[in-house]
Amino acid sequence: MFEQYGWRSTNPLQTSTSIGSLGRLKLSDRIVFRVKTDKPASKALYFRETAYSIYEYGTWRNPGVEFDIITKTPNKNEWRVNKTIKDKGDMDVSIYLQDRSAIIPVPDNINTLSGKDLIQVETSVYGSTRIEAREGWINYRLGYADHDFVEAGPNEHDLIVPSNYQEDFKQVATQLDLYSKSPEEIISVVQKYFKDNFYYSITQNQRYTRGQYLTKFLFESKKGHCEYYATATALLLREAGIPARYTIGYSVQEYSEWQKMYLVRARHAHAWLKYYMDGMWHNMDTTPSIWAPMEAEDRTLLEPIMDLLSWLRYKTTASNIDTKKQDSTDWMLWLLIPLGAYLSWRFYTKQRVEQKEKTDIETHIVERFGIDSPFYPLLKQLERQVDNRQTGESLSKWIQRILPDTKAEKYFKLITLHNRYRFNPTSDKEQEKQSIKIAIEEIARQ
Repeated sequence: MFEQYGWRSTNPLQTSTSIGSLGRLKLSDRIVFRVKTDKPASKALYFRETAYSIYEYGTWRNPGVEFDIITKTPNKNEWRVNKTIKDKGDMDVSIYLQDRSAIIPVPDNINTLSGKDLIQVETSVYGSTRIEAREGWINYRLGYADHDFVEAGPNEHDLIVPSNYQEDFKQVATQLDLYSKSPEEIISVVQKYFKDNFYYSITQNQRYTRGQYLTKFLFESKKGHCEYYATATALLLREAGIPARYTIGYSVQEYSEWQKMYLVRARHAHAWLKYYMDGMWHNMDTTPSIWAPMEAEDRTLLEPIMDLLSWLRYKTTASNIDTKKQDSTDWMLWLLIPLGAYLSWRFYTKQRVEQKEKTDIETHIVERFGIDSPFYPLLKQLERQVDNRQTGESLSKWIQRILPDTKAEKYFKLITLHNRYRFNPTSDKEQEKQSIKIAIEEIARQ
């Protein structure tokens, strides 16, 4: 329950990654902030907190960060990042502050912040936005434009590869023939390299010799979470001569129909990178798109109840963005108690149904996306020949438990294809299904 409340500001000077950590990352269902838009977006929105230039031993940092104060618009509770550009649209954000001063997550094309809870707004050369406001739940409005936030151009740190990894990234760059390609070709080749050869995992099973975590990621395990992908991709682009920075923030993608807004949870925290080309910074995310659905599978049965408590606290303590609008829906709060009980019951029964489908997939088939994956018969065969999966055990963890390392590695690519077939709604399903069949045939021949 304590995880449900509070949010701590990001440090713009330094951030430690979870690269090389033992065990499974514990990702919380806690709602960090809310975003209200005119309508749901067609794809996930990236809300960045800050970018970093220097990487050393699992830590990204900046050489120094100076914040510039944005001048407040006279006679209005408004701060404009660029006074010459008009807002294209806006969205309302609600966030809980434990401190009066905090780095807040914002989209790249932020242009305006407004709200009576705000006292001061500052921005940094690394794309950070810092506000001073009252503590507790606050509401403010973000105005966005066609142009991205003017982040300072690259410096000497944005091309440096740490000495202990230089040989590794030279080897990969040579393998991909990056030194002879144009910047546009490099971007395309690097994206394809990570998409075709790596898969997503939030479980780390060992510490690697002398802390060469990225070496293991690149040449052996080929698995990791977003921090691995963002760090490795940024350093590879640097090796190829393209300035790059590590960026952290949130992927805004879970839309609540009953709250009519996006819910951004702690598990939606994400890392990606920015690369500099044609005089501007561009976002690049090489983490497999299945990461969010995979992590959502671990949500707890208490999530609907905790969401209801969080919403009640937000509605009863947050103020309006301006003093002209008054909320007349307080009488509806008491109606949410039976609604919360209903949602909890629905979620619990859904979990039971899904668990039953997993344990008896051949006889209890329902119309669910991806249920016809060719991988399922092979799973049943492994369960009969070796050992059953335990309740809540992921595919990767189960394979690692029942098979030797040399044999288990052959199944990891297959698991990636299977998860992509199940969770990626925009891909070519027939092609992916055929790829799974080919991978299974290769395993059978070996």
